[in-house]
Amino acid sequence: MTKKKPAPWELSGDGYIFVFKFSKDFVEKNGFLPKNLKESFDGGLGFIMIMDYKDSNVGPYQELLFIPGKFDFHEKKVFSITKIYVSSKESVYNGKLNWGIPKKIGDFKRKKISENEEIISVKENKSKVMDIKLKTRGLPIPVNSKILPFASTLCQKYNDKFYYTHVDISGWMRYTTVSDISINQKYFPDISNIRPILAIKIDNLKLTFEKPEIKKK
Repeated sequence: MTKKKPAPWELSGDGYIFVFKFSKDFVEKNGFLPKNLKESFDGGLGFIMIMDYKDSNVGPYQELLFIPGKFDFHEKKVFSITKIYVSSKESVYNGKLNWGIPKKIGDFKRKKISENEEIISVKENKSKVMDIKLKTRGLPIPVNSKILPFASTLCQKYNDKFYYTHVDISGWMRYTTVSDISINQKYFPDISNIRPILAIKIDNLKLTFEKPEIKKK
């Protein structure tokens, strides 16, 4: 039986963050929006994150997520995750229970090509979700929540409740280049032809998901 692991959570590891500016048309057609977000997209920066948590409240797991941008939630403009895969059933269960995050199980593989280059593959039920080849360069630079704008407040609707969660992040970033990418748009937004504004790898990652504020409307 899957055990409850209440918030807050402290996670550490490494991962990649890609910053985009998605059009409203792209988000509405390809963003896997739940019904409550269909007409509330407000724009701003969007994000894709590929994380490898070496430690968390439920042990190690990997993660791929999509944040289209900001949405209007009761006169508040906040970010929301609309598609997310994780490699752990414990993370799926507690992600929904603690923060209303719509996590699904995915199969993750990392293949090291060289010291600064790797391929990450994600599948759902043996079907390809994403294959991405990444190359990292440059000297590490400290990064924190003041620099990464998504690391503020997320809002998710789950079981007719709204979960407002503060997220804090820190680590050391280096710039990254996407040299090859393939996405199955049935399972994840196909951003293969959209160039990110910024692509970074974060090492020595520290991430905190606080206990959410839960509202019924």
